Formats: sequence, C-alpha cells, structure tokens
Amino acid sequence: MLSVLGKDTAAKKKDAVVVPDKCPKAYFGVGTGVNNPNGILGFNVDIPIKFVSVCGGVGVSTWGSKIFAEGRYYLKPCQHGFAFGAGITHNTGARDITLKHKDTNLGRQDVSMNLYAQTNGYIAAYHFWSLGKRHNRFYVDLGYSVPLQSARFKQIFPPGQQQPQGVLTQSAKDRIRNMSPGGFMVGVGFCFGLR
Repeated sequence: MLSVLGKDTAAKKKDAVVVPDKCPKAYFGVGTGVNNPNGILGFNVDIPIKFVSVCGGVGVSTWGSKIFAEGRYYLKPCQHGFAFGAGITHNTGARDITLKHKDTNLGRQDVSMNLYAQTNGYIAAYHFWSLGKRHNRFYVDLGYSVPLQSARFKQIFPPGQQQPQGVLTQSAKDRIRNMSPGGFMVGVGFCFGLR
C-alpha cells in the first residue's frame, strides 16, 4: 500500500507545472530577423499590463539605425503563447556610405550614397515559449511592414576621386530600393523576465 502511494505522489510531482506567483513586471530581450522591428540585431523592452503590453526597442538595419514602438495583445497569461501586435518603425538612413559593385554606365563600381530616413507601419503575429522557471521566453514572429513613404536615396559624387564614378543604372536603383525597409517580416528572439 505504501509503495503504491509513493508512486502516485512521485507521478504528481513529475506532472506538476511550476507557475510563479507573479508574472514578470517587464521583459528585456534581444532579437534578429528580416524586416522585423528590431532590425538585423537589436534590443527591446516589453512592459505588460495584463493581456496587453507596450514594447519598444533599438537596433541596426540595412537602412541605418532602427527604433520601434508596438502594442501587443496576448492570448495567455504572463505574456506567453500566441500574441498579435501592431506598431511603427523608424530607420534613420545613412550618410556617405559606400555600396560595393553596383551597375553604372561605366560598368560595375563602388558608389557613394545617402540613404534618407524612412518610417513604416506593421502588423505581426508572435508565439512565445517559456524557458526555465522564471518566465524567460523564446519567440518567433511573422508579419508585414508597409512604408509610409517611398524609399528615398541619392547617389553622391565626392570630389577628388581617383576614378570617375559612373551613374547608377535603373536596375541598380531598383535593387537599392529593395534594400529599404518594408515587406514580409520574420524574426526570432529571447526575452528575460524581470521581476
């Protein structure tokens, strides 16, 4: 009889789910991806208010530095499981950068460019998985980002160059435009729960 009770108690302990008495007050995270709010690599802070949260962060992208602000709605307590978000990103652009091996009227060359700031709106779906017993999270996101204005850039011709710089072809301009923020988003990240 005692051995049966001992087995039942052990099984209950094994199946028990450890749930902290309080959800984290905030999450600090790092993320990466394509067109995602963080950019190629960035950091974010997520502040929950029951089933919603306010999130913001900074990162780097192909179009300069990137900042974002977002609201999210979670389907489960403590900001886990599926969530849906909408927000805005702002890319600072970059001045006097060199783009390698672009098509010009003088053949393939390195060209100097100014990339101008761009703001986008986006929607996204997330899934958060718990890691460990402290509500740390791993997540993936999918979404779509829409530019609020056309991509703006300009080829510049610095004085004193040893080799004359050719003018970009239309196909090269189109490829640069494709580098600008916007389109399908995909990303992954990790968040630490702060209590």
